[in-house]
Amino acid sequence: MMILACVGSAVLDHLFRIRKLPVESGKFVASNYAEIGGGPAATAAVAAARLGRAVQLIAPVGHDSTASSIIFELRERNVDTTWVHMVENATSSVSAVLVDEAGERLIINHRHPLIDGEPEWMKDIDFSAYGALLSDVRWPRGNRRAMEQAKTAGVMTILDADVCPDDMSPLVALADHAAFSQPGLARFTGETDIAAGLRVAAKKT
Repeated sequence: MMILACVGSAVLDHLFRIRKLPVESGKFVASNYAEIGGGPAATAAVAAARLGRAVQLIAPVGHDSTASSIIFELRERNVDTTWVHMVENATSSVSAVLVDEAGERLIINHRHPLIDGEPEWMKDIDFSAYGALLSDVRWPRGNRRAMEQAKTAGVMTILDADVCPDDMSPLVALADHAAFSQPGLARFTGETDIAAGLRVAAKKT
């Protein structure tokens, strides 16, 4: 079976369930709490593994106990973590996630700047071994490098085009298939209408 590579963000989410999202400062009591793995690429990898696909995650994490928790959970969920790379002197990405009774959420994320450094360690990855590559947009240097190497190897590239602080145009141009979230499409095209946004996106790719 050919391996699916998922490239991008791996996060430890601290999930708090509350009655409603706060609109002012204060102290609030959560009805439930959990620590679970997150990040678009890592979540996609777990989903693919649940569907029976052989999947490998390519992602940077810090050199800390949080990284150990992230890697442990991924392995428990049958994700190959060979290329989950611990970055020296960096802390792993974490998020505080508040979810209210209506299912609305508020996410506060911290990502250490060293996590987004030049991924020289990726030079040892044989991208021709993959059947397809799915990239998120949260790790710009690594996402672009992986997609470029995958294209050179003749591997199909898929982009999870969600909202990101950087210009995702280079990643969209490298993607054989781009799956936009509604906010991601609006940010990329400047169009709030989905049909109009897709037409603009098609012209940019």
